[in-house]
Amino acid sequence: MRKFSAVLFAFIVVFGWSLISLSASAIDPIVTDAPVDLTLEYKYSDTLFEGVDVDIYRVANVYSNTVFGVDDKFGDYSISLNNVKSQ
Repeated sequence: MRKFSAVLFAFIVVFGWSLISLSASAIDPIVTDAPVDLTLEYKYSDTLFEGVDVDIYRVANVYSNTVFGVDDKFGDYSISLNNVKSQ
């Protein structure tokens, strides 16, 4: 009985640890329809430039609601999506 109790305890510990690991590594889906604010500030040293015209391009897509990937149109460019966060 003592050996059975030790095996049961070990199983519970390993199973419990695997559940904790799964919940810690879960990835939240990227919300693509959330409202967004974007502020661009052109500044050099202490000089702030106002009224600058800019073009904004969509260079990445969201795949499987968890992964960013470079759009095919921009695949030939050196675009890094490292450290991109959804929030």
